[in-house]
Amino acid sequence: MQLNGVQPNVITLNSMLDACAKRGRLGPAEWWFHFMEDSNLEPNQVSFCALLNACAKAQNPKRAQVWFDKMLGYRIAADIVAYNAFIAACAGQANVAKAEELLTEARAEGIFKSIEGCQLEPTQVTYNAVISSKSQAGDVAAAVSWLDRMATWLEAWEIRLKPINTRRYFSTLMRMLWIVAYFD
Repeated sequence: MQLNGVQPNVITLNSMLDACAKRGRLGPAEWWFHFMEDSNLEPNQVSFCALLNACAKAQNPKRAQVWFDKMLGYRIAADIVAYNAFIAACAGQANVAKAEELLTEARAEGIFKSIEGCQLEPTQVTYNAVISSKSQAGDVAAAVSWLDRMATWLEAWEIRLKPINTRRYFSTLMRMLWIVAYFD
Protein backbone atom coordinates (compact mmCIF):
# COMPACT_ATOMS: atom_id res chain seq x y z
CA MET A 1 0.00 0.00 0.00
CA GLN A 2 2.65 2.48 1.05
CA LEU A 3 4.88 1.27 -1.79
CA ASN A 4 2.20 2.59 -4.15
CA GLY A 5 2.13 5.96 -2.39
CA VAL A 6 -1.12 5.30 -0.53
CA GLN A 7 -1.00 6.15 3.16
CA PRO A 8 -3.17 4.17 5.58
CA ASN A 9 -5.79 6.00 7.58
CA VAL A 10 -7.51 5.18 10.87
CA ILE A 11 -10.21 3.15 9.10
CA THR A 12 -7.62 1.01 7.33
CA LEU A 13 -5.66 0.42 10.52
CA ASN A 14 -8.82 -0.30 12.51
CA SER A 15 -9.56 -3.02 9.96
CA MET A 16 -6.14 -4.50 10.66
CA LEU A 17 -6.77 -4.30 14.41
CA ASP A 18 -10.14 -5.98 13.98
CA ALA A 19 -8.68 -8.78 11.86
CA CYS A 20 -6.05 -9.44 14.53
CA ALA A 21 -8.70 -9.34 17.26
CA LYS A 22 -10.93 -11.88 15.53
CA ARG A 23 -8.03 -14.32 15.52
CA GLY A 24 -6.92 -13.54 19.08
CA ARG A 25 -3.61 -12.18 17.83
CA LEU A 26 -2.90 -9.61 20.54
CA GLY A 27 0.77 -9.03 19.66
CA PRO A 28 0.10 -8.05 16.03
CA ALA A 29 -2.91 -5.96 17.12
CA GLU A 30 -0.71 -4.02 19.49
CA TRP A 31 1.90 -3.61 16.74
CA TRP A 32 -0.74 -2.09 14.39
CA PHE A 33 -1.91 0.21 17.16
CA HIS A 34 1.63 1.49 17.74
CA PHE A 35 2.02 1.88 13.98
CA MET A 36 -1.12 4.02 14.07
CA GLU A 37 0.35 6.22 16.82
CA ASP A 38 3.73 6.41 15.06
CA SER A 39 1.92 7.53 11.89
CA ASN A 40 0.37 10.42 13.86
CA LEU A 41 -3.11 9.00 13.38
CA GLU A 42 -5.55 9.46 16.24
CA PRO A 43 -6.92 6.14 17.55
CA ASN A 44 -10.65 6.14 18.22
CA GLN A 45 -13.16 4.07 20.15
CA VAL A 46 -13.17 1.42 17.40
CA SER A 47 -9.39 1.11 17.71
CA PHE A 48 -9.55 0.48 21.44
CA CYS A 49 -12.54 -1.86 21.24
CA ALA A 50 -10.63 -3.97 18.70
CA LEU A 51 -7.67 -4.13 21.09
CA LEU A 52 -9.92 -5.07 24.00
CA ASN A 53 -11.51 -7.78 21.86
CA ALA A 54 -8.03 -9.08 21.02
CA CYS A 55 -7.28 -9.19 24.75
CA ALA A 56 -10.52 -11.10 25.35
CA LYS A 57 -9.75 -13.63 22.60
CA ALA A 58 -6.19 -14.00 23.88
CA GLN A 59 -7.56 -14.28 27.44
CA ASN A 60 -5.24 -11.57 28.70
CA PRO A 61 -7.00 -9.42 31.31
CA LYS A 62 -3.80 -7.62 32.33
CA ARG A 63 -3.33 -6.21 28.83
CA ALA A 64 -7.06 -5.45 28.68
CA GLN A 65 -6.65 -3.31 31.80
CA VAL A 66 -3.68 -1.52 30.22
CA TRP A 67 -5.60 -0.77 27.00
CA PHE A 68 -8.78 0.20 28.86
CA ASP A 69 -6.80 2.68 30.96
CA LYS A 70 -5.01 3.99 27.86
CA MET A 71 -8.38 4.50 26.15
CA LEU A 72 -9.55 6.59 29.08
CA GLY A 73 -6.20 8.44 28.98
CA TYR A 74 -7.03 9.43 25.40
CA ARG A 75 -10.29 10.77 26.83
CA ILE A 76 -12.32 8.31 24.80
CA ALA A 77 -15.47 7.30 26.65
CA ALA A 78 -15.89 3.59 27.15
CA ASP A 79 -19.00 2.19 25.51
CA ILE A 80 -20.83 -1.06 26.15
CA VAL A 81 -18.67 -2.87 23.57
CA ALA A 82 -15.49 -1.83 25.42
CA TYR A 83 -16.88 -2.91 28.79
CA ASN A 84 -18.13 -6.22 27.42
CA ALA A 85 -14.73 -6.96 25.88
CA PHE A 86 -12.99 -6.01 29.13
CA ILE A 87 -15.35 -8.22 31.14
CA ALA A 88 -14.88 -11.08 28.65
CA ALA A 89 -11.07 -10.78 28.95
CA CYS A 90 -11.33 -11.04 32.73
CA ALA A 91 -13.88 -13.84 32.65
CA GLY A 92 -12.01 -15.88 30.06
CA GLN A 93 -8.86 -15.96 32.16
CA ALA A 94 -10.80 -17.02 35.23
CA ASN A 95 -10.37 -13.55 36.71
CA VAL A 96 -13.96 -13.95 37.71
CA ALA A 97 -13.67 -11.50 40.59
CA LYS A 98 -12.77 -8.60 38.28
CA ALA A 99 -15.48 -9.55 35.76
CA GLU A 100 -18.03 -9.79 38.54
CA GLU A 101 -16.79 -6.51 40.05
CA LEU A 102 -17.35 -4.67 36.77
CA LEU A 103 -20.84 -6.09 36.37
CA THR A 104 -21.73 -5.52 40.03
CA GLU A 105 -20.64 -1.91 39.62
CA ALA A 106 -22.94 -1.56 36.63
CA ARG A 107 -25.88 -3.07 38.49
CA ALA A 108 -25.33 -1.13 41.71
CA GLU A 109 -25.03 2.19 39.94
CA GLY A 110 -27.49 1.43 37.18
CA ILE A 111 -24.72 2.49 34.84
CA PHE A 112 -21.14 1.63 33.99
CA LYS A 113 -18.82 4.27 35.38
CA SER A 114 -16.72 6.01 32.80
CA ILE A 115 -15.37 9.43 32.04
CA GLU A 116 -17.79 12.24 31.34
CA GLY A 117 -20.67 10.35 32.99
CA CYS A 118 -21.51 8.22 29.95
CA GLN A 119 -24.68 6.26 30.75
CA LEU A 120 -24.38 2.60 29.78
CA GLU A 121 -26.56 -0.36 30.61
CA PRO A 122 -25.28 -3.93 30.80
CA THR A 123 -26.45 -6.22 28.01
CA GLN A 124 -27.11 -9.93 27.67
CA VAL A 125 -23.52 -10.29 26.47
CA THR A 126 -22.29 -8.64 29.67
CA TYR A 127 -24.26 -11.01 31.88
CA ASN A 128 -23.36 -14.08 29.81
CA ALA A 129 -19.63 -13.37 30.21
CA VAL A 130 -19.91 -13.37 34.00
CA ILE A 131 -22.35 -16.30 34.13
CA SER A 132 -20.12 -18.37 31.86
CA SER A 133 -16.99 -17.59 33.87
CA LYS A 134 -18.73 -18.52 37.12
CA SER A 135 -19.94 -21.82 35.70
CA GLN A 136 -16.51 -22.62 34.22
CA ALA A 137 -14.94 -21.87 37.60
CA GLY A 138 -17.34 -24.39 39.14
CA ASP A 139 -19.19 -21.76 41.18
CA VAL A 140 -22.66 -22.94 40.23
CA ALA A 141 -24.44 -21.04 43.02
CA ALA A 142 -22.98 -17.73 41.84
CA ALA A 143 -23.73 -18.57 38.19
CA VAL A 144 -27.36 -19.31 39.05
CA SER A 145 -27.52 -16.09 41.08
CA TRP A 146 -26.28 -14.11 38.06
CA LEU A 147 -28.78 -15.93 35.83
CA ASP A 148 -31.54 -14.81 38.18
CA ARG A 149 -30.23 -11.24 38.10
CA MET A 150 -30.11 -11.32 34.31
CA ALA A 151 -33.69 -12.63 34.17
CA THR A 152 -34.82 -9.82 36.48
CA TRP A 153 -32.97 -7.30 34.30
CA LEU A 154 -34.58 -8.73 31.15
CA GLU A 155 -38.04 -8.48 32.74
CA ALA A 156 -37.42 -4.94 33.98
CA TRP A 157 -36.44 -3.78 30.53
CA GLU A 158 -39.05 -5.99 28.79
CA ILE A 159 -36.33 -7.48 26.64
CA ARG A 160 -36.73 -10.70 24.76
CA LEU A 161 -33.65 -12.82 24.22
CA LYS A 162 -32.39 -12.59 20.66
CA PRO A 163 -31.88 -15.98 18.97
CA ILE A 164 -28.07 -15.81 19.15
CA ASN A 165 -28.15 -14.82 22.81
CA THR A 166 -30.74 -17.50 23.51
CA ARG A 167 -28.21 -20.09 22.29
CA ARG A 168 -25.52 -18.58 24.51
CA TYR A 169 -27.89 -18.44 27.46
CA PHE A 170 -28.91 -22.07 27.12
CA SER A 171 -25.35 -23.16 26.36
CA THR A 172 -24.25 -21.56 29.62
CA LEU A 173 -27.19 -23.10 31.43
CA MET A 174 -26.40 -26.57 30.04
CA ARG A 175 -22.74 -26.21 31.08
CA MET A 176 -23.89 -25.33 34.59
CA LEU A 177 -26.23 -28.32 34.72
CA TRP A 178 -23.41 -30.59 33.55
CA ILE A 179 -21.15 -29.24 36.31
CA VAL A 180 -23.88 -29.81 38.90
CA ALA A 181 -24.47 -33.37 37.67
CA TYR A 182 -20.75 -34.09 37.46
CA PHE A 183 -19.92 -32.85 40.97
CA ASP A 184 -23.02 -34.15 42.75
